[in-house]
Amino acid sequence: GDGFILFGSASLLDIASGETFSLSTLTPDLAFVSGSRFGGAGTLNVNSDVSFDIGGFTLAPGSITNNGTITVDSASGTLGADTIGGSGSLEVITNSDFTATLVLSGDVTNASGHTIAFEAADGSISQGGTLTNLINEKLNNKGVLQLDEAGSAHRLNLDIQNDGLIDLDGSATLTSGHHLDSVGGAISIATGETLFADGTLTLGIGSTVSAAGAEIAGAGTLTIFSGAVNLTNATLSTSNIDNDGTILVNNGG
Repeated sequence: GDGFILFGSASLLDIASGETFSLSTLTPDLAFVSGSRFGGAGTLNVNSDVSFDIGGFTLAPGSITNNGTITVDSASGTLGADTIGGSGSLEVITNSDFTATLVLSGDVTNASGHTIAFEAADGSISQGGTLTNLINEKLNNKGVLQLDEAGSAHRLNLDIQNDGLIDLDGSATLTSGHHLDSVGGAISIATGETLFADGTLTLGIGSTVSAAGAEIAGAGTLTIFSGAVNLTNATLSTSNIDNDGTILVNNGG
């Protein structure tokens, strides 16, 4: 829209409970200085024609319906909404000079139909991005968590409950002390890429892993309660394996 509204350091914009604040092309541009906060108990609606960058500040309304694009471009942004849904995407963008970090300040559900994507603007020479938290917050993924191919592994520095799809087009590290529990969800690892499980990767009933030509490695533990892990033309080299399910291994022939 015409003009902009500037929110200075330590300023606060709250959406009241039961209310909805919509961002559209008619909305004045909102500029948040580092340290400011866009929150409240209400709902933020991001229209399909809107791109909204949250680098440097905290976005923490009660819920977000995102049909557009929310970005963290070569910076650090904080997300604290209970739920982020809609048909749009939250894109954490890195390049060859700068990484980017998405910090969770509360437990966040990535709802079915919505995508959180780590985008490598410079392709294979881009730095990997980081998904982390302030204390012990976790991501409940019911939609898609997609990690692009980059020049270094992306870092998953928090606990993740996966009931949707984790799509690794690039390598990623689940850091030590953290859990990735996939129960009824799917994990796809592209050929030539690696999921480094330095924490604990747990597969439960209804979960699937496709890692054809890829590798599951790391100093942590792979625990399989049920389901099947497809390791066609793949490598499994985690330090510890606790298998009560099925590991499928063949040469793809």
